[in-house]
Amino acid sequence: MTGKHRDWRDRASFSLLQKFFKKRKIEGRILGMLDSGEGFQGSIWSASNQTDVWNRTVGSKDHQWFWPEKDSYDAAILRLPKSKRELEMCVHIAFSSLRAECPLWVYGSNDEGIKSSEKVLWPLAKTVTTVAYGGRCRVLQAMAPSEFSYKDELSDWKNVTRIDLPGFKRDWVSYPGVFADGKLDSGTEVLIKALPSIPEDNRVLDFACGTGLVGGVVDLQLKPGSVDFLDIDLIALVAVQQNIPGARVIPSDGFSRLEEERYDMIVSNPPYHRGKTWSEDFIMAMVAGAAAHLNQDGTLVFVAQRRLQIERLISSHFRKIKILSNQDSYRVWSATL
Repeated sequence: MTGKHRDWRDRASFSLLQKFFKKRKIEGRILGMLDSGEGFQGSIWSASNQTDVWNRTVGSKDHQWFWPEKDSYDAAILRLPKSKRELEMCVHIAFSSLRAECPLWVYGSNDEGIKSSEKVLWPLAKTVTTVAYGGRCRVLQAMAPSEFSYKDELSDWKNVTRIDLPGFKRDWVSYPGVFADGKLDSGTEVLIKALPSIPEDNRVLDFACGTGLVGGVVDLQLKPGSVDFLDIDLIALVAVQQNIPGARVIPSDGFSRLEEERYDMIVSNPPYHRGKTWSEDFIMAMVAGAAAHLNQDGTLVFVAQRRLQIERLISSHFRKIKILSNQDSYRVWSATL
């Protein structure tokens, strides 16, 4: 969530957080949550503090995935998540990781719901107060109670729902913060119903796979082990491995960690947002990068909102283009090298 990927909400809310900490000294062991950590160290507190960054997305080698230790931190800082359920999960994790009577600071913009997040914090905290506001953002402080029973393991947040599609009726695992958590979103459904027949010896990549639903449907047509699942969200990939035992998962921000692997087909329901901001950047990067990871005559099949004018973009990278479905507000594209 740094560099070119920061929108005004990230910048403004983090700037407010920095101003707050200029007036307040923090000591001890600090847990930063849902931020890359690049802004934390050196700009908020002394380098003498130990800073651990918990971020569910693929990061640099300096910030590898870990689960926070219980009762080990003197303060925690949380960038406001997108969904209420993810916020609730993160607060449980934070408070279980904090020593008693230690603060959790939650920061974000007003239009992301920072004010209403107090409703989530109050049942779990000893006190909740607004400690800084400005620039359409605010910082909330919640104090950890001395005793509370928290849901502090990822397994506590496992959500199982029933997926009912033609030829595919199964219980499906998801977690808070994963795309379409516990639901079959309309774009994914349109894509699945439009998927072409795939030869069983093909190798397929489910790109930005989420819980792996699209790749799971494709997997039924192919030989075992023919579908790989790629996503930036490490918790989403936990769900994939539970939904498709033995599945090969690839933690990667886009194609960055895919190296020289190639596929006969790439399927995707790509994201359109970074945080709350609409962005076509991910789709553009996917279309441009897919060709380098497809075999000769390989095909990219993906769903996008119909309002996106992307035919020229696709044709600049692919030889043959087809529209497999025009349904509701979605269009399913097939692009072949």
